[in-house]
Amino acid sequence: MKRRQGEGEKRGKSPIHLQEGFTLIELIIVLIVLAAVLTITFPRMEAFFSGSYLKSTSRRLIGTIRYLHDRSATTGKRLRLCYDLDENKYWIEEENEEGEFEEVKTVLGRREALPEGIKFLDIIIPEGKISSGQTFTLFFPKGYVTKSIIHLQNEKEEVQTLLIKGTMGQVMVYEGYVEEESE
Repeated sequence: MKRRQGEGEKRGKSPIHLQEGFTLIELIIVLIVLAAVLTITFPRMEAFFSGSYLKSTSRRLIGTIRYLHDRSATTGKRLRLCYDLDENKYWIEEENEEGEFEEVKTVLGRREALPEGIKFLDIIIPEGKISSGQTFTLFFPKGYVTKSIIHLQNEKEEVQTLLIKGTMGQVMVYEGYVEEESE
């Protein structure tokens, strides 16, 4: 198709000089603004997520504690929630017919590592405060649980306390380091 003479001039633009898109300067300015916004907001987002890891780890442990309390009652066996404070891992053990405890090899029983940046600060059991090595919380078939106080800490040194009451396996959660239940 032939172009008629003067057609481009009627519209006010020549087909050769059409401008579409952004200039390099405009793109650079947008990137600088985005970098500034991310620089300001990223530390706040990181703080939000590190706090949420601490809370989600607490929720996961509470779920495991409730599961063990119920499983001990339904199976009639003693169970242990074991903690390795050096490796920051926990797992489930079940008492066999000989009265010895064996690691449970199910999905819920396998060794679970705490998320990166979260650690066991210490665990208080009736025998005392444990800051390294291994210890456990014992669950009995009639509903009793050995009283345990678990202190979790994140990289920002924020602490969350899980207090497992001896009767009925109830778990209380406290922000900060708590050594005894507040009445």
